[in-house]
Amino acid sequence: MWGERVDATNIEARIWPRTCAVAERLWSSPQDTWDINAAMPRLVDQRCRMVWRGLRVEPLQPDWCDGSRR
Repeated sequence: MWGERVDATNIEARIWPRTCAVAERLWSSPQDTWDINAAMPRLVDQRCRMVWRGLRVEPLQPDWCDGSRR
């Protein structure tokens, strides 16, 4: 991963959520239009699993943006 604000202290937090997003896109059917609303629950669940395993991953979106928590 390249970024002007990425170093050893925050690479893990940034690389794993982005890797999951790429994997989700590659796993989805190429014939279907990729729907972020359908994918977001799976990505959030995966982030929770990574946090539970001790990875320091950044949130996918701020809590106030998550419509499911209303």
